[in-house]
Amino acid sequence: MRTAAFLAAVVVSAVVVSALAVIPAGRSGTPLTVAAYRDKANLICANERSKTMRLVVGIAHLERYLTAEIAVVRSAHDSLKQLAPPAKFAAVHSEIVALLGSEVTYFATLRDQAKAGKLTVPEFQADSRLGVFDGRELALWKKTGAQTCETP
Repeated sequence: MRTAAFLAAVVVSAVVVSALAVIPAGRSGTPLTVAAYRDKANLICANERSKTMRLVVGIAHLERYLTAEIAVVRSAHDSLKQLAPPAKFAAVHSEIVALLGSEVTYFATLRDQAKAGKLTVPEFQADSRLGVFDGRELALWKKTGAQTCETP
């Protein structure tokens, strides 16, 4: 049964990655429609979530996990920065992009602490600031209606 679940996860990940490949990455200057923005944001979030879930298995080695997670969050951040949101989401989109940038910076600090032996997995998991980041990000996404992004 575990193999079937794993294969299903691989297939879903492949579909998401394939879908992302057809999304124009560059900012066209013309704002996206609300529906197009939600679709593109949802694909980016689904891809980020899929990659993060695969990484969580390796959390026992915290420095390695954080290094990989930084790359995942940075990729999502960079992809989202390229979107031209509709005017009604421009401000919230900017907040989301800034928040993800802050997350990357914070994760780098945590990675450096783990590398120096000053942060353990239980300490990382108990870090309240991570919950603050998550809560804020989910609240911002809720304002856009991008359902994949607004659910934990």
